[in-house]
Amino acid sequence: IILDATNGYPTRADIETVAMEARGDARHVLVVVDSVHSWAQGAEDGQSEYESLNVHLRLLGAMALSLNAPVLAVAERNRPRKEIRSRIVRDRRSITVTRSPPVC
Repeated sequence: IILDATNGYPTRADIETVAMEARGDARHVLVVVDSVHSWAQGAEDGQSEYESLNVHLRLLGAMALSLNAPVLAVAERNRPRKEIRSRIVRDRRSITVTRSPPVC
C-alpha cells in the first residue's frame, strides 16, 4: 500500500487495517509512507518537528513488527549541502575521501 500523507492524517491503526486488508491471503505486503515528514506534521500534536518525526519513526518500526512486513518511509527534507570528509584506513594506508551528499 502507498500512503500519501499529504492528503490527510491516518493513524497507525488505520494504516495497519488497510495493510492487512490489502495483504488478504498473500504472504507479503509492503507499506510505503510518502512522506514521513508530512505524516508526522499532520498529527498536529504540538511537538517540535524533530520530536514528532521521532515519534512517528518509532510508530513505523512498531507497525513493521506488528504486520511482519517492511515499511518504506520516504523523506522529503534535504539537509544543507556540505562536504563530508571521512578517513578510511585500509591495509595500514590512510585514504581521505571527500564526497558531497546527494541533492534530490
